[in-house]
Amino acid sequence: MNEDLILINKMGELINLYQVADIVILGGSFVDNVGGHNPIEAAYFNKPIISGKYYFNQTALYNEVENIEICGVDEINEKIKTAKPTKIKNRVDLDKIIEIIENG
Repeated sequence: MNEDLILINKMGELINLYQVADIVILGGSFVDNVGGHNPIEAAYFNKPIISGKYYFNQTALYNEVENIEICGVDEINEKIKTAKPTKIKNRVDLDKIIEIIENG
């Protein structure tokens, strides 16, 4: 894709876009009655994430991601300029877990 901005509202498609995105803006977190969106999905790809302050349904997940930029709608343009790659704090190597299960 060669677009400046992609807006999507479809289940199951975000993971495909997170992988190629430069910056992720979690739109549901800017509306006070939505409660946010899962930041782990974008952080898995170490993408910069910009979020609003309304993430009350995702608080535990937000606590597991470093460098999420929290701001108001009027601050998004400024945060785009300074957003840093995110990182999942307690990332687990699933290959090791699968090996343990398979080998007892």
